[in-house]
Amino acid sequence: MAIFKKCSEDNAVFAWGDGGHGVLGQGGDYANIVEATPVTIASLQGKNVCYITCGWSHSAALTRKTSPSLLAHLTGYFAGTGDLYTWGEGAGGRLGHGDEEDRHEPQVISALRGTQIIQVACGFAHTVVLTGNTLYRRHLRLTYSSSKEKGETYACGRGCSRLGFDEEEDKKDVCQKTPKRVESLLGTKVVQVTCGMVNTVILVCYDTLQKRERERERERERERER
Repeated sequence: MAIFKKCSEDNAVFAWGDGGHGVLGQGGDYANIVEATPVTIASLQGKNVCYITCGWSHSAALTRKTSPSLLAHLTGYFAGTGDLYTWGEGAGGRLGHGDEEDRHEPQVISALRGTQIIQVACGFAHTVVLTGNTLYRRHLRLTYSSSKEKGETYACGRGCSRLGFDEEEDKKDVCQKTPKRVESLLGTKVVQVTCGMVNTVILVCYDTLQKRERERERERERERER
């Protein structure tokens, strides 16, 4: 298992601990080494990493755009995110790269390129991603979304009811190898996500939850009238 730390103005990323499955992100034969002191993940240098998270045996890093506008330079705010990188154990498709191979170095999830990502969380064998609008001010990450832009929730990895998909589908030990949208959360403003070993917990904006429940109730009434 790896632990990450952001430090200094250029947001260098460090890792240490058990390097099994390449979770330390060092590449090569480093996959089975136990590192007792922090080492830099060289492949993430210069990527403007703004958010990091670790699961049991895989990790993720979110970058911001490397070419901010003139307004961003003047105000200190950087709009939007760059790419989402994952690495470590790939079993079950938890890395989102379309296969179950381990990655010993951070690799971009190509299926999410061009997507505005707010947050990512790693569990034991799954990964959950929140999309929407983002603002960054140096090391402070501010998230916002208008009532018309609530963002979406994506998940990948091993099922067993932890991904939030169709009940019958997700109860099976399915392997979702690329990020898939959680349809049941459409119309809900999700503002934070965290993953446990075999579960996922989200924080939602209450007003959008109420609105969604009212819409569902109206749909149920229309079904009863038919």
